Amino acid sequence: MSEADERSRTGVTRLEEQVRSYSRDAGYGYCLGSFPVLELLRHRPQHALQVVLHPGMPAARSQPIRELCAGYNVQLSEDAALLRRVAHRKDVDALALFGKYGESLDWNDDHLALVSPGNPGNLGTILRTAAAFGVNDIALLGPSVDPWNPHVIRASIGARFLVRVEEFAGFEEYRSRRGTEIHMFTGGAGRTLPGATFPSPFTLLFGPEWPGLPEELERHGTTVAIPQDPRVESLNVAVAAGVALYAARHGNSRQDPGGARLYSGDA
Repeated sequence: MSEADERSRTGVTRLEEQVRSYSRDAGYGYCLGSFPVLELLRHRPQHALQVVLHPGMPAARSQPIRELCAGYNVQLSEDAALLRRVAHRKDVDALALFGKYGESLDWNDDHLALVSPGNPGNLGTILRTAAAFGVNDIALLGPSVDPWNPHVIRASIGARFLVRVEEFAGFEEYRSRRGTEIHMFTGGAGRTLPGATFPSPFTLLFGPEWPGLPEELERHGTTVAIPQDPRVESLNVAVAAGVALYAARHGNSRQDPGGARLYSGDA
């Protein structure tokens, strides 16, 4: 039975089956939304396999995607019903299927390291923020959310395709290969922003959303804290990472507020 006949019988395309059956172990991934699709085609076109657009997408948004698909010979089609079925939303205007690719960190450049990140939205936001500050190498230490999870890609607004993400069994594996100072963001630290300095190549390390950075890791790096109003228990880890990235890249001259609570990494 041909694919067309199978689609007629079941109402399901092969692409739809792939999206529905996606898993971490799959050799492919997918992303939803015109911005992630456009970033895939701009930065990793060789890995793009198929693109589907909503026929009602404004030309200003669809034309760059159409041109890139034509230029890189990526299969392109229009199918509003398929987009609605796979996204379970009416406002998704594009989908792309891509082949996953291997990634290795640049050990001579700055890194952001995350211990067991578990929230796809936080991870995607962190990837987008890191890319915005020019930190393109992200290490995931220990059990983590799938870095190709479509929710990670969507939260990153496609910045997932601008950065390199490498997974490590744990902190020790990463530390044994790094060989430079690791700045660990945690409460009760010896240094606070904005006084801390971050000679390049640096690593900014954050613990998971809960319970935060394990204390036993702190002896293997320099601890740093983010001052904040004592009425607030903690910062979300993605927000804290953004503050740290800005400080590491640009710094500032503000003084620590008196009686401030320090970011503890447990948001």
